[in-house]
Amino acid sequence: MVPYLDDFDASGESEPYRSILSTQVVPSILASLANEGFEVLVSHDLASKAEYNRLHADDPLLTQLPLLEPQYQPTATTQDVICCYLDHGGELVGSICVRLLWCEPSFGAGMEDLSLLYADPASMASEDHFVICQPAVAWERLRNMHVAMMLGGHLRKDFRKSIAYDGLSRLARVLALITWRWSYLVALIEPDVARKIGFKLYAHQQGSPGVYFGHGDAVRAYYLYVSSRDHIRDLFCRPEAVDLSRGVGDLSMAELHEAKQRRIVAASEAVAARRQRYDAQLGLSAAKPSLVAEHLPNPSHPSPAADRRPTWEIRLPPLED
Repeated sequence: MVPYLDDFDASGESEPYRSILSTQVVPSILASLANEGFEVLVSHDLASKAEYNRLHADDPLLTQLPLLEPQYQPTATTQDVICCYLDHGGELVGSICVRLLWCEPSFGAGMEDLSLLYADPASMASEDHFVICQPAVAWERLRNMHVAMMLGGHLRKDFRKSIAYDGLSRLARVLALITWRWSYLVALIEPDVARKIGFKLYAHQQGSPGVYFGHGDAVRAYYLYVSSRDHIRDLFCRPEAVDLSRGVGDLSMAELHEAKQRRIVAASEAVAARRQRYDAQLGLSAAKPSLVAEHLPNPSHPSPAADRRPTWEIRLPPLED
């Protein structure tokens, strides 16, 4: 395991996202956690999660899925595993993991035939193990693409009323955002906390019931939550994301719209500055039209190709007190 900042590299992100993450969001969240006595550590080895589970095996809220168990994932590598931990006084007290998964033909199919859960379902899965995945999004949208799946979230009981887990989950999503290229972030959340965690804490775009994990007569139900990559970037690549006093989903639509408008203005100003530099290099006067303007991107007039790209609206439901 290494300190979070040793694993953090936002150089692949474009501006202004890179600067916002590197100079505002990540340092502020780490500082808030440090003030509470927490250090965030990162590993890319599933063996670390197995050891964490062993240390907290007596906690009934600790959930274990084959996707995070080394004996069922022998082909997992450092390139598709992110495990984030909270260290408090030399003890690991919290965890959350993200797996990069290729869904072919679909996420729903991979769940139901168990191929997303086991490297070799025929030899590894018990005969009475089954999964039912009913949400349409799992079959129709999550097709032939990479998804980042959050799972393995846990926090020791004595810290559950602190900012610890919220801070850790935000940092894990940021790390998945800058490390991998995926299309959607997905999570399975139990029904009794689905609304509170799925929308209020995680601020997912869409949540659907109807995922069931069964072993014989024992069946556990989950909601499937899904968010596009653009949605996750919009949520966390802004200064407001450092506020751990409220869940990300508590941010109003007006605030999110204002943050987007600020980025559009910043991008427009950057383009104008580039045009002025080009004009100055070409010796053009301010009154003379720019010879290179037509070749530069204009954020207020997207290209026809951009118009054809599919987008999702942000539809966060009203939150209860």
